[in-house]
Amino acid sequence: MSIVDVDEHEEENMNLALNNRNLQGEWSEDLLAELLAGRTEEDQAAHGFTDVELDYLLNPSGDMSMMTRDSEERQETKDKLYDIKQDRAAMNEKLRKDNAIDFYATLLFEDATERDLFYKAFGLMPGDNYIRGIDLARKLPGWDGG
Repeated sequence: MSIVDVDEHEEENMNLALNNRNLQGEWSEDLLAELLAGRTEEDQAAHGFTDVELDYLLNPSGDMSMMTRDSEERQETKDKLYDIKQDRAAMNEKLRKDNAIDFYATLLFEDATERDLFYKAFGLMPGDNYIRGIDLARKLPGWDGG
């Protein structure tokens, strides 16, 4: 921390100058890293650099893990969302299979009389619009279930 004893007019001028990007200058990242490397973590933090900036400056050949790493809370949320998506995908697949109609067959008759004769031949009740295939197959002569 620095304390400066100036009048209000000079304070305003200093604030203006300190916020003027043209006066802030540039630095060599290599020299800056060299200066920061010799300081404690507490000193490094006191200079206003973020953890990401320090990681970039002090580990230039590193994997930049600080820039891409999620916080623990964010990672937990991402994991929960992943689990929800997996559960939803499994549920949708089950619903797709349960509601698939590719295992249905439709019989077409010339008219109601032909249908009634078919029902009578297989011992079915008139009005049975849904007949399980296995129930019909069991009525076939020679059906052995295989």
